[in-house]
Amino acid sequence: MDKATVNKVLRKLRKYGTAAQELMDDFVHDEFARQASVVNNQGMREQVEYLLSNGYSEDELTEQLER
Repeated sequence: MDKATVNKVLRKLRKYGTAAQELMDDFVHDEFARQASVVNNQGMREQVEYLLSNGYSEDELTEQLER
C-alpha cells in the first residue's frame, strides 16, 4: 500500500466525521473476527503459529493453561 492511496482514502473518510471512524472501527473488528475464524478452523497448530507470529511468547501461551 502506498502513502498516496492511504491519504486519498483518509481525505474521503474525513468528510463523514465520527461516522467514518465508527465505520472503520466496525470494519477492522469484522475483518479480525473473520481472520480469527479462519485460524481457529485450521486447528491448534495454526493457532499457535498465528499467536507466536503476532508477538506472543511460548510462556504467554502456556500460562493460559495454568490459570
